[in-house]
Amino acid sequence: MTIQEILNAVNTGTFFTTSGTNTYTATSPATIPPVLSYSTRSVYYFLIPNANTGAATINIDGVGAVNLYKFINVALLSGDIPANSVIEAVYDGTNFQIIGGGTVYAFIQQKINSAAANFQQTII
Repeated sequence: MTIQEILNAVNTGTFFTTSGTNTYTATSPATIPPVLSYSTRSVYYFLIPNANTGAATINIDGVGAVNLYKFINVALLSGDIPANSVIEAVYDGTNFQIIGGGTVYAFIQQKINSAAANFQQTII
């Protein structure tokens, strides 16, 4: 996921917010309809507030908990998902496959805060 893709997802409100650690519960954003079932090859972007400490699952809108894997069939290890990160995951028909590593959401917030500070200085 590129920085531009992350910013686009932030701007369009397409992140699923989550809660929990290792057993993540995700909620659809208000900008899209709730997930009623998982479809093979569907891509989801999750904002993960808590780092994982081992193998993890995710449950979107109460559809059911599904394993989060990396490298097709490898369970996550502690720290694979950093706290306050955005992950991209694809449903493969059985599990969610994380694409790449967690992208630190704090980076986005830092850029937003910096831009806001620069804008404020410009108009003062």
